[in-house]
Amino acid sequence: PVDASFILKINNYHRFSVNLRTQSRIWESIEPFTSVSKADSMLAFIDTLTNRSAAFNLLVTVNPVYISTHIGKNGGNEFFSCVNASNGFDKKELLGIVNGFVNKGIKIDRYEFEDVTISTFIDTYRSVEILSFTLYKGLIICSSSKSLIESSIHQIKNNSSLVVDKAFSAIFQTAGTKVDANIFINNKNLPLTFQQFIKEPYHDKINTLNDIAQWSELDISLKEEEVFLNGFTQALDTTNAYLKLLAHQQPVENKIASILPSETAFFVCLGIPNLDIYLDDYRLYLDKTDRILEYTSALSDYNKTVGFNVHDLYRNIFFEEIALVYASFDGIDSKDCWYIAMKNRGQSQ
Repeated sequence: PVDASFILKINNYHRFSVNLRTQSRIWESIEPFTSVSKADSMLAFIDTLTNRSAAFNLLVTVNPVYISTHIGKNGGNEFFSCVNASNGFDKKELLGIVNGFVNKGIKIDRYEFEDVTISTFIDTYRSVEILSFTLYKGLIICSSSKSLIESSIHQIKNNSSLVVDKAFSAIFQTAGTKVDANIFINNKNLPLTFQQFIKEPYHDKINTLNDIAQWSELDISLKEEEVFLNGFTQALDTTNAYLKLLAHQQPVENKIASILPSETAFFVCLGIPNLDIYLDDYRLYLDKTDRILEYTSALSDYNKTVGFNVHDLYRNIFFEEIALVYASFDGIDSKDCWYIAMKNRGQSQ
C-alpha cells in the first residue's frame, strides 16, 4: 500500500533472518517493544513457512521479501509483507502449508474481497486475529491488518503503486545490493509513526520532520553488536523540503566528530560553507510554509533580549560546521545533556 511509513527490502532472507533474529543482540534488546514484537512475529511466520515448504523456501531464496509498516486506525503500527510467487506455486500449495498451523488454539477464517479469498489466523482462546494472508496476481501477501491486504488488492487491480511516485522511484535507484537489506523511509509519515512513543507536549516538535524531504533510503548491514546504516535522502526540485536548503552549499569535511567526547550518544551536523545563502534560503523555505512572520517576530524579540544581532554574531564566528550533540554524563539530568558544537573562524574565538 502506498501509505507505507517504512519499507524493508530483504535481499537475502535467510541471511537476514539469521543475522537479525538469532545473532543480533540489539534486536534481542528491543524485541519486547510491541511494534518490534509484531515485526518479529511476521519474520517468525515467514521462517516457519520456509521450514515447512521447499517451494516457499525457494521463493524467498530467489526473490526479495518486502515488509512495510503502516499507521493503523488506532494510531499504532501495522505490518505488511509480500513476496513474488514463482511459477508452479499455487493456492493449493499455500493452503497446504498454512493448514498445518491449525490446532485447538488456532483456526482459519476466510472471506471474499473483490473476488479474492483472504484467510485469517484466529487465536481461539483469546478470540484475536493473528495474521491474514492471500495469494493474488503472483504475490503472496500477508499482514497483521486485513484492511492493508484489501488496500493492496485494490491497488493491484487499479494499477496504482509507489512505482509511479517520482520521489520514491528516484530513491529506489540508490539502493545497494550487497547488503543485508534496504529500508525506505517515508519522511512525511514520521511524525504520526513515532507519535505514540513521544509525550504529548513534544508532538508539535516532531511534526517538523514531515517536510525534511520525501523519501530516504538506507542500506543495512547487520553485525552481532552493531548495525551499519548508509544511504541517501532526496528532495525533489518541485517541493519545498528542508533539505533543499543545502542544495546551494558545497560539502565540507566533517571535523567536529574528532572533538566530541566519548560519552556522545549521537549528533547531527550541518555543513554550511556559505551562511548568508543558507539564511536566505531558510527565509524562503519558511515563507512558502507560512511561517516567516513567526520566525521574524521571534528573531526580533531575541535580538532585543540579548542586545545584539544574532545573525551578525554568527557571521563573525561561524565557519562551515555546526552540530547538535547529545552526550550523557553521570549526575547530569538528561535534559541538560544537549550541546551545540561549532567550528569557528579562529582559535582565538
